[in-house]
Amino acid sequence: AKNGDKQVMVADGVEGKAYAGVWSPIFSRDAKRLAYWVRPSPDFARQFVVVDGVEGKLYGSPMGGPIFSPDGKHFAYAAIQDGEARTEIVVVDGVECATQSPLLYDPRFGMIDEPMHFTSPTNLLFSGIEINQGKEQRVGISVDIKGANK
Repeated sequence: AKNGDKQVMVADGVEGKAYAGVWSPIFSRDAKRLAYWVRPSPDFARQFVVVDGVEGKLYGSPMGGPIFSPDGKHFAYAAIQDGEARTEIVVVDGVECATQSPLLYDPRFGMIDEPMHFTSPTNLLFSGIEINQGKEQRVGISVDIKGANK
């Protein structure tokens, strides 16, 4: 919803904080939790995720999510860290836990549809398409909720 020149997320009739932009809202399956991306300033320079009204860390740009685990206890998203390397990272429950590249974004195709999903309440799967000698193959890595790569 708009509030002057700002945007707000409205859930159950309650208006959230106003930002320059809000998008990609998602509810947990039980509809008790809400997460969405926020652009705090009009210049698109940095964004963050709001989960249950709590603002996360600022990142250079979003790459995927946010998503909730099937039981709604965990959330995850992917973003690009600022800095010279502009590293793609995965954030689970507010903790940076895995580096991703190039599974979430491929310059030949742009954003890969649905690159991340929970395979169980404690495991995330990040998948993408890799082109090798003209043949496509699905690739991915698994990340447990504690942040260790498998």
